[in-house]
Amino acid sequence: MQDIDKKDFKVLLPNCKTVLDIGSFNGKDAHELSYVLDCDVHCFEPDKDNFEKIKGLQNDRLILWPYAIGAWHGKAPFVKSKNHPASHSMRAPLKHKDVWPGITFSRTSHMVKCTTLDAWHLAVLKQAPIDLIWIDVNGAEGDVIKGGTQALKVTKYVYIEFQEVELFKGAMNREKTLLRLPDFELLGEYNFGGNYGNLLLKNKNQELWLTGTQ
Repeated sequence: MQDIDKKDFKVLLPNCKTVLDIGSFNGKDAHELSYVLDCDVHCFEPDKDNFEKIKGLQNDRLILWPYAIGAWHGKAPFVKSKNHPASHSMRAPLKHKDVWPGITFSRTSHMVKCTTLDAWHLAVLKQAPIDLIWIDVNGAEGDVIKGGTQALKVTKYVYIEFQEVELFKGAMNREKTLLRLPDFELLGEYNFGGNYGNLLLKNKNQELWLTGTQ
C-alpha cells in the first residue's frame, strides 16, 4: 500500500486550522501539509540534527517545538540510529535489526525534553479543537495516546503508525492501536508491507463535527 495523498486531507478538512506533526523527523510531511491545508502545523522533534533540518524548511505556517510528546512531562530516554535518522526513537529497538540489519543504533540512550499532549494542548491551544494529529514516533505511539486522552477527545482526525512486527519495544500493532483509540473509526490503511503501516482514523463524536466547519 502507498502512503496517503496529503491532498486527500484538503477534501476532509477544507477549512483546516490546526495540525500537529508528532515525530516530525526532517519536516517534509509537515511542510507539505502546511501548503496543502494552508494552516498552522505544529512540529514536535526532539533530535537536534533533525530539528535543524526542519528549520531549513520553515515557513510562516510551521511552528517548531524541540521536544518529544510522550506519556509524562520532564525528561525521556531517546535512542539514536547511527546511520538512519528516521529510525530514532524513544523506545529501544527490538526486532528492527532482524528486519533491517544494516541499520545500527547507539548502545546507550540519552535524555531529551518531553511533555504530554494534554499538557501542551492546555498550555498552548487552551484545549481548542485539533483538526489532525499525524503521529510517527517509531513504537512510542502508545505513549502519545496515554498522555493525550483529553486532547484526543477534541481531535477530528488521527493518522498514526502501527507495527505488526515489534520493531521497537512496546510498539502497538494494528489491533492494539484501534483498541487504544475506541473513540475513532477507521477510514483507511496505508503503507502496509508486512512490518508496519499507517491508519487514518476519524473521531466518532458527532458534537465535535458540529462545533465548526469540517
